[in-house]
Amino acid sequence: MATKSIDLSVRWRGITFPNPVITGSSEIADDAWSTERCLANGVGGVVTKTYTYQPEMRTRPKPYHAHFAKFGLPDSWITFVRLDTKPWELALKQELPKMVGMCKKAKVPLIGSIAQTPEPERMLEMALGFENVGCDALEVDSSCPQTDWVKDDIPQGTTCGESHELMERTIKLLAERIDIPVIYKLSPLFEPPAYFAKIWLEAGADAITAHNAPTGMMIDIEKEEPFCAPYVCGYLPGRAYVPISIGRIVEIKRAFPDAVIMGLGGVYEPQDVIMYLLAGSLTAGAVSSAYQHGREIFPKLVGGLEDWMAHKGYTSVEQFAGKALERVGEPAPESHPIPFPIPELPSDIIAKVNIDSCTFCNLCVVCPYEAIEISSLEQTLDIDADRCWGCGYCVGLCPEADTLYMIDVNTDEVVWDNKGIAKALEPIGTRSSTAKTADELIA
Repeated sequence: MATKSIDLSVRWRGITFPNPVITGSSEIADDAWSTERCLANGVGGVVTKTYTYQPEMRTRPKPYHAHFAKFGLPDSWITFVRLDTKPWELALKQELPKMVGMCKKAKVPLIGSIAQTPEPERMLEMALGFENVGCDALEVDSSCPQTDWVKDDIPQGTTCGESHELMERTIKLLAERIDIPVIYKLSPLFEPPAYFAKIWLEAGADAITAHNAPTGMMIDIEKEEPFCAPYVCGYLPGRAYVPISIGRIVEIKRAFPDAVIMGLGGVYEPQDVIMYLLAGSLTAGAVSSAYQHGREIFPKLVGGLEDWMAHKGYTSVEQFAGKALERVGEPAPESHPIPFPIPELPSDIIAKVNIDSCTFCNLCVVCPYEAIEISSLEQTLDIDADRCWGCGYCVGLCPEADTLYMIDVNTDEVVWDNKGIAKALEPIGTRSSTAKTADELIA
């Protein structure tokens, strides 16, 4: 039987991304050489490093990456490099024409990135230059964690994107004068995200990149001083960033279902790409994983997406894009009644174990209520129903499928097995009819 053809492409405003995995703005695609390396590894889109007309923002102390591996954080670091060190006028004459040519030959969109500044008129000059050189779209970095802005010679200690008046002026000006789509980059520190999205979208933003990097610092306890850089700067938290970024994207998409979101942050595995797409993102950008594992991460991400689609029977991204949003409700108690608002003992919801598949790894014995006792020697795992609060923590720790799960003691129905939405938390009107008993789960 013939295998169904899978179309990985996504389309927006006349632009076709051959697949939704793109680079985030960074030195991963900073010049013609690095762009060629990204294209050779199958990216669906390229976003340039961010350019600015401000010389003071084109700094690069050395070293400028300080990895946190010594602190037990293997995929996190801080970076001190600010924006692209090349003057934007020089880039328009030298590297960008080469990058445009490469991307057009590969039929991969090139998105030029420029910094938001307090002077929208000067930004317009840059934007016109990027448009004229052949970029398919423009990204405005409104939230660089390395920048602040100055008003009346007083540092504001904030990124330009936090000034609603400035952003409205910028967005309206570029919307009037620029023909290619313009995307604005949101910070994870801008709260609430839907409010910022409202202001930007109503002013005329074509799309939003969510999200930029936050800020951070680490302390060297032996030296008793800041680690590497003596100031708070850009922080790449690694894969732990995924739930933060996706949660905020969901907030925006629920408020503005038609908003175009370019997802960014923590993409290390194919499932991360898939989660961004299910949450309603048009694309999923990768930066820190390409630093950590090389540009060879891109074919892994694209291939994993394709394998998942084949497994699910999807032939196009649009068939599942935003699908998870259909199952999102409001926080309790608006969308669902919580049957046990206060932990009462004994609880009607408790953990249960399928002892036949338990490996006695002892991960769950850390139960904060000390309701679990394990004997690896005797091959027993006992859950004290009088102490179990039904929190579900142990279920998430268990590495074996269908081994620890939560049940309703009154019906023996499985209410949480570490998959999908927990039964008691399903939004009203979307309750699943496929609930299983414990015996059916392990059968």
